[in-house]
Amino acid sequence: MHQSLCNAEESSTSIFHFCVTCGSRSPFAVAEEKQVSNPAVKNWLDDLQQVAYDAEDIMDEYEAEDQLSKLAVLETQTDTNQVLNRISTSFTSTVSAFNNSQDKASRIRDITERLEDLAKQMNVLHLRKRIGGKGKGNIVAYRPATSSMVDEFLVYGRESDKNKIVHELLLTEEGPVRRNVVGALPIVGMGGLGKTTLAQLVYNDERVVNHFELKAWVGVSEEFDLERITKSILESATKVPSNLKDLDPLQHKLRETLTGKRFLIVLDDVWNEKPNFWHMLKVPFKVGKQGSKIMVTTRSKLVSSIMRTVPDHDLEGLANEDCWSLFRQRAFAGRDPNAHQNLQEIGEGIVKKCKGLPLAAEALGELLHSKVNEHYWRYILKCEIWDLPEEKTNIMPTLRMSYAHLSANVKRCFAYCSIFQKGYQFRKEDLVLLWMAEGFVQSKGSARMEDIGCEYFDDLLFRSFFQQSSADGSQYVMHDLIHDLAVSVSGEICSRFGAKNNDQYCKISTSTRHLSLSTPVGEGINFEVLYSAKNLRTFLLHSGYMLAYNRQVSHVISKLRYLRVLCLHGFHKLVLPDSIGMLIHLRYLNFQHTCIEYFPASIGKLYNLQTLILGACKNCSSRAGTHVVLPEDITNLINLRHFQVICRPEIYFLGGMPCGIGRLTSLQTLTHFVVGKKGAKLQDLKNLRHIEGELCILQLENIGSSNEAIGANLKEKKLLETLWLGWSPIRKLRDDERETLEFLEPHMGLKKLRIVCYSGGVLPRWTVALPNLVKLELVNCVRVEVVPPLGQLPSLKHLMMSGMNGIKHVGREFYGDGSVKGFPSLETLEFRSMAKWEEWFGGDGNEFPHLHKLEISSCHKWRGFSFRIPALNALDVRDSGSLTSLEDQRIQSLNCGSESEDMFPCLHELQIYFCPIREILSDMRHCPSLKRLTLFHCHDLESLQPQGLPPTLTYLKLKNCDILQYLPEEGLPPVLTHLEISNCPFLEESCEKENGQDWTKISHIPSIMINHEFVT
Repeated sequence: MHQSLCNAEESSTSIFHFCVTCGSRSPFAVAEEKQVSNPAVKNWLDDLQQVAYDAEDIMDEYEAEDQLSKLAVLETQTDTNQVLNRISTSFTSTVSAFNNSQDKASRIRDITERLEDLAKQMNVLHLRKRIGGKGKGNIVAYRPATSSMVDEFLVYGRESDKNKIVHELLLTEEGPVRRNVVGALPIVGMGGLGKTTLAQLVYNDERVVNHFELKAWVGVSEEFDLERITKSILESATKVPSNLKDLDPLQHKLRETLTGKRFLIVLDDVWNEKPNFWHMLKVPFKVGKQGSKIMVTTRSKLVSSIMRTVPDHDLEGLANEDCWSLFRQRAFAGRDPNAHQNLQEIGEGIVKKCKGLPLAAEALGELLHSKVNEHYWRYILKCEIWDLPEEKTNIMPTLRMSYAHLSANVKRCFAYCSIFQKGYQFRKEDLVLLWMAEGFVQSKGSARMEDIGCEYFDDLLFRSFFQQSSADGSQYVMHDLIHDLAVSVSGEICSRFGAKNNDQYCKISTSTRHLSLSTPVGEGINFEVLYSAKNLRTFLLHSGYMLAYNRQVSHVISKLRYLRVLCLHGFHKLVLPDSIGMLIHLRYLNFQHTCIEYFPASIGKLYNLQTLILGACKNCSSRAGTHVVLPEDITNLINLRHFQVICRPEIYFLGGMPCGIGRLTSLQTLTHFVVGKKGAKLQDLKNLRHIEGELCILQLENIGSSNEAIGANLKEKKLLETLWLGWSPIRKLRDDERETLEFLEPHMGLKKLRIVCYSGGVLPRWTVALPNLVKLELVNCVRVEVVPPLGQLPSLKHLMMSGMNGIKHVGREFYGDGSVKGFPSLETLEFRSMAKWEEWFGGDGNEFPHLHKLEISSCHKWRGFSFRIPALNALDVRDSGSLTSLEDQRIQSLNCGSESEDMFPCLHELQIYFCPIREILSDMRHCPSLKRLTLFHCHDLESLQPQGLPPTLTYLKLKNCDILQYLPEEGLPPVLTHLEISNCPFLEESCEKENGQDWTKISHIPSIMINHEFVT
């Protein structure tokens, strides 16, 4: 049987190597071009994909057996023979059960016959590879030639873009001329956005025409032929045909033409991403006058990164009203739109489908130009873009050009994205893990699969297939028409069903390999419809609410034997069946937002598993009590690379880690390590040398000795960026916690640190010796009496101290030991629930040069700011060994210091909650840039001192300040634009419209809200 498999594999390898190699000349590339117009070729491609999937599945079964040899060399404290015997027995039973249900020999013969048949069809369909030739075959025909001429009356919504680009082009650097520098401005965006049209508008703008002495327009397109492009630039600039053919005379002639002139050259539709071509092309440009510019239009960020000298102009879609104007102009040209009111509403719906893409609005408008049939308009409204006739619209062909330039691996990754619903927001890291699980990411030398997958993702992002959808850049989305393209190229391989098309479950076929299912609130799921999709590799379930346990789930899981990705979101309770161990192909398992009652031991049979993601649920329970217990067999998953828990650590539900977790040496992500009373010890982290990103170590009170902390060897984990060290809030306090924390010193490259419920009296020296630390949170460290000299952390941007109940004073010791001036990088500072904190003293001034937000909440003894420099005895933590008590270095007098400089020169926002301050002190003038002030539940606040409110204040919110009665006699800052008062009874009365004595002081403010109602 194994020899038959090898023959099948050899046949498969031969055909696929022949099909997908050789770039644009390969049979696969030829077939991709022909499938659009030839259904027989499309069917051949579909059959080729199906046989490839089947061949991979059967090879995967054999490769799974090789995992036993890897397990044999694992380091373990358990007897090796005993471990191997246990694993071998469990694996044999799994594979045997699988083989009993599938006749492997018959499957191999079937695959071989199908491959031979496909090879014969290649000749019939003329799919043998091309001999010679350049370019992408027929793809070039999708992109017509362009010129610099444009009809401005047919363009909508690009005036602002045009003016920005014209402004940039007219800028001329002052000072001496920089040799060999010509400014290059790229216009970047997905196909169909109107980049060329915008470039034409700029090119013909009167300001541009008058500014440049010489202009040239060249349509570059896909084939970056240096001779052709150079000749086109020369002929466009001189308006004279040239008989020159070779590059050398062409470049000399062009250089002669450009010498001493301020020129503008437009390179439209550039695809080539090789820097050396651009460097060769621009050699003649270096002789131009200062201020000469190149303008480039491209779909690729890679192109723009090579050519640009100024930031890209990222072109966005049209506003809906502009898109409607463009559609209406095309659809109703020569007719009165008001005469067809019945079509206008339908047309507005069609325009929404365009999602701001001018190409789509124009093409659909022209398609409907001669049509007044309401039924046809409704058909177009409901029709998917890929179903429209391509001979009448060029939407899909234009978008397909970008797809044609992707490598074979990246094409598979892009097509897979059609599994998501339109508008679905995804994270880069999550998508890469899915691609890896499906086998789309091909290894390359010693590079990690994750890094290669990120390269694929960046390729799609730079080519405008993906767009950032969140302000922090962590999430991405596909434009609706790009999603349509993905659906078009993936065919029946990928299916997606959501709230609007659940009735299409019955259309799931045996050809479907990847399926996502999204359910809205209130709808159940009939899992039986999945039985027809017996070859599924991906099943993603996203529920809109917490589904009750459904026994069908277990049954379905046992039937979908070829799954590589299983994602179940939104179950109130889910019982994993023992049969999950039968899914030997499984590489990705995700139970985020699902309550797993318990994990069966059979999960340890998933030797191919790469990613395991859990999400705690508040209602989670287990047979073991209050915590879910991971089975010991999970340590057999030697290919596990990512073990993530998506939840807040304080509600984490694992009771501990299983013994032997240190054997999982492939782990790169281990978000949580729970130190249980039984199971794995902290020193098991030592062998996990590759973990990176975030690590939360919880229940540290269960450490038996400091040797466990030493054994964890955190200092050597160079790839860790975030570390959370936590003790349980309810526990018996131990005197050795200080020693434990001392030995948990992380690597110097750590960026984020959180220490929770530590009961030692001082923090270790290493907390203030992390040069790359950006964020620090100290929570409920109740015995710490001295604020560490955190000001000496040079990179710290965000600091939060909460529940530090041992601290009474914050003073000079806070700002550092003198090696660094104050907090050089701090941007946000929060003090919360500091039960004994009374005083905060300033230093020498300017300790917070970049602080823009300060929040103080639930500090019931805090008496406000004191910007006097108190007399302190010398404090030198460098020689103390640790942060010692300040009792012998107490403040001698509050009146013996000199007044400091501005302590918060850049503070924009101040929030004070639940603090008994009596007044905003006059020292608030040390916040000269303050714009937003919020006072909430300040029950002792009696008045607002006029000199205490900076003149820059634009936002003031006062809430639940019971005894606050009046505004200052001098009024509020003149630039104040928003005033909000609620649950301040005396002040509400005095600010009553027209009748209140303070009404004249606030009547000029544009936005006034009193008790949650706007005053007009």
